[in-house]
Amino acid sequence: GASMGLFTPLMGSGMANKIGLTGEAEREKRHFFANGRHNRTSAEEVAQWPKSAEEAAAQPPYPKDMPVAVVTAGGLREFNARRKAMQAAHADASAHGYVDHVEGAGHNTLLGPLYADHIVKGVEFVMAALK
Repeated sequence: GASMGLFTPLMGSGMANKIGLTGEAEREKRHFFANGRHNRTSAEEVAQWPKSAEEAAAQPPYPKDMPVAVVTAGGLREFNARRKAMQAAHADASAHGYVDHVEGAGHNTLLGPLYADHIVKGVEFVMAALK
């Protein structure tokens, strides 16, 4: 659809910037939302997720002394407990692990300005553990 110009009228809508970016980052995000090449590349990436997950699961555990921070979208609820446990596994196994399941955040919004403080805390945790 993007290659045929069907997404262009939606560039100004909330669909084109679900992350909540501002300024130049917002302009770039809206451009790529309507860009056919970007959408095809993104679709190819998504198609590889199952293979990537299998490869990641086959890797040995990280060294216990390696600091690991995990920040995930959405809080802990019974329906997603198994997925949240899988996401947190490396941090839970680390002697220096940090896990933050961000209530209210979604896949698109976690990396935006609304929840940026959670990402910064995770990075600061790892940096402090490396000192």
